[in-house]
Amino acid sequence: MREGFRNQHQRAVLEMLFKDTLTSAETKQVKSMDIEMASIVEERLANMIRWMDRHRPVTLRALSCTMRHTGCQRRAIPTRL
Repeated sequence: MREGFRNQHQRAVLEMLFKDTLTSAETKQVKSMDIEMASIVEERLANMIRWMDRHRPVTLRALSCTMRHTGCQRRAIPTRL
């Protein structure tokens, strides 16, 4: 995989933030945060049974809470974003 990511999910955040506009230091911060968040999401989804069926809204709320409470979101995102 390009740019040090293990899969396309880990590259998603960096691509959404238009990496051309980020400084080198900001790109490193976003990559670090992106890899950490993708790992957390993959781990949580692996532990959730039938996350795509009728329980999906509850599952997505639980996943959102997990992401907010991990601390990696705000800590790693460059301040100017």
